[in-house]
Amino acid sequence: MNLAERAIRRVPSLLDQLGVIRLPDMVCVTFTLGFGNNLFQYIAARLLAEHYRLPLWITQPPSASAISEFSKLGIDLNVTDSRQFRFIITERYYEEVARGDYPRRRMLLSGFFEDYRYYLPHLETIRSWFQPVEKRSGRDLALHFRTGDRLFMKEEFYEKPRIADYLAAIERFDFDRLHIVSDLPVWKAYTEAELRSVNFHRSIPEHQAVPLSESIEYLNEFVEGLSRFDPIFRSTSPAEDFDYLRTFDNVLFEHGTLSWWAAVLGGASHVGVYGPWRPWRGESNRNLSEVPLDGWFRWDRLTD
Repeated sequence: MNLAERAIRRVPSLLDQLGVIRLPDMVCVTFTLGFGNNLFQYIAARLLAEHYRLPLWITQPPSASAISEFSKLGIDLNVTDSRQFRFIITERYYEEVARGDYPRRRMLLSGFFEDYRYYLPHLETIRSWFQPVEKRSGRDLALHFRTGDRLFMKEEFYEKPRIADYLAAIERFDFDRLHIVSDLPVWKAYTEAELRSVNFHRSIPEHQAVPLSESIEYLNEFVEGLSRFDPIFRSTSPAEDFDYLRTFDNVLFEHGTLSWWAAVLGGASHVGVYGPWRPWRGESNRNLSEVPLDGWFRWDRLTD
């Protein structure tokens, strides 16, 4: 009996002992903040649900935006209560459960499940779950430039690549036009007052944030540095950005779960992904920049 199964069997079914009416067999997953995170959570759970031939549900209450964003992709989320689950699957046990045949058929996934090894054998199946997009002709390059908490959080900000690093990565593409996809409302040089007024999906406590002047300097360096390409700017909803990125054959991004899945599911043939992914996480860093797909390359910081 392996570790996961021993852990499962150690947990007594208190609900059964108390005679509580149980939910039917299902796979359920808890969503966190962030549409890219939700993509990983949904895909991990759906693979498990299809393996066990069980319905897939989302715990209540997911954010209203998650429901609407998935709806834009043609995916309707079923929502249920999460209190009556006796088998909670974390990332520690996911691979074993996904390969096995376990007697517990009411499963709750809790985690991020950001490990490319879970998904590589199933990419064609996963692609079939999403509405198709028409691939664009030509050689345009899509740069996903995510800001939000990444522009303000101390632990991340000082590890971020600078404009010179991005320009070196861009030089590795043969492209016609540059498209910038971002959560910024407009692509322009910002003042402190303007940036302070922008609403992102997550706010950063003051003691964890870098001085706003540094965020402004960093952002405006990019606006100036990329101006030579006369970029086409796009800022819509996360689901629409995801579909837009899937149309490109050339994709460049730092570390972004939305852009990672867009490049993978869109079948982009030339993809630049930031090499360390999230280096400040040390040994707990994810392996998503190491995915062994043809045409993918890692880029790193050239500057200190």
